[in-house]
Amino acid sequence: MEFRNLTPFAAMQFRMLDREDNENYVIVMKVGYRLESDGRGGYRVRVRDDDAVRLCAQDEYQGAVNKSSVIEESDLSPFKPACDVIINGTACAKELAPVVSKNVNVIINNASGVPLLEKQLNITGKCYFQKNEITNSWSITQPEPFIHQPVIWEAAFGGECRIDEKEDGADSVPKADRLTDIQKVGHPDSEHAPLAHKVC
Repeated sequence: MEFRNLTPFAAMQFRMLDREDNENYVIVMKVGYRLESDGRGGYRVRVRDDDAVRLCAQDEYQGAVNKSSVIEESDLSPFKPACDVIINGTACAKELAPVVSKNVNVIINNASGVPLLEKQLNITGKCYFQKNEITNSWSITQPEPFIHQPVIWEAAFGGECRIDEKEDGADSVPKADRLTDIQKVGHPDSEHAPLAHKVC
């Protein structure tokens, strides 16, 4: 098979095995767009054919791999029926007056103004889980006021509960909550896989 890219866009051809070990030829092409103001408070998109964007060969993170926000996902996928929409931004309080929470949203409309994508988030200031020493129950603190709050995965509600083999209390982890041997092999930290690991 001969593959020639006659477009101004980044493209690649490769072979990949599917779940049944069948070999498939995959062609990946990436087209970038530039947001330009429409003069009415919105934006329109223009194809970047004069400065084509590069293909991303692997997921790129803001910091540590699998422990920080994804900046860009790999383009080398055998099947991707829709595009990735990754938004990097910061929630800002109006007039620099500190707030404890703020609703933000993003809407992507088609040329006719019909929404193609609409997402809303409630951004709060930093808060923490704390344990009551008397009842041993956990609760979350009140959010701290903020003026600027990055909209990043690391600051999302939830977190992880990781218990290592030699950690205090590891003996009391029920068998149903422990990682199986298969899960340990597939764990991102497989060389030092924990006894149990759950993420909210």
